[in-house]
Amino acid sequence: MKIGIIGLKPLWQLQEIRGYRKALIADEEEDMPTAEINLKAYNDLLLSCQDNVTFEIVEEATSEMFKEGDARVVWKILKKKFKATTGAAKVQLKLEFQQMTLEEGEDPDEWINKLQLVRRRLRVFGTDISEDDLILHILNNLPKTSETTEEICEDDLTRGVLTFETLRERLRAKFR
Repeated sequence: MKIGIIGLKPLWQLQEIRGYRKALIADEEEDMPTAEINLKAYNDLLLSCQDNVTFEIVEEATSEMFKEGDARVVWKILKKKFKATTGAAKVQLKLEFQQMTLEEGEDPDEWINKLQLVRRRLRVFGTDISEDDLILHILNNLPKTSETTEEICEDDLTRGVLTFETLRERLRAKFR
């Protein structure tokens, strides 16, 4: 699947990671970023370019309001160019989710966070993974050393009292 990458993070996470949401997606006049915030976001986008095509897109994106470079304009162009919206990308993402397993010694919080990220990305494609399906996926993809925790959680599932947060807490306790 071809997605724009900035460092090791998908391009779409930049707005959340660096706190640039307002600078990158503001549409209303009162939501417009200050020149300073726009410049920081624009410069980060410029410095994050990994190829000449992306660099040229960023370098040439200006507006009446921000003549030196407009982060919002850059963001719109990059999203249109790189954001995966094809059926093949949906299939690939679903396969990625299905193959995610908790490895021995891996922090379950980090693994669950990755699962939730893929789950959110699938939602963009119109594929919803319910909380029950997420719980079942987690229980079916634990290492052998988590067998006792898995059995306790399965008993709670049978009784209808297992929640996502309870499962997460039990895995966290086992890991620590």
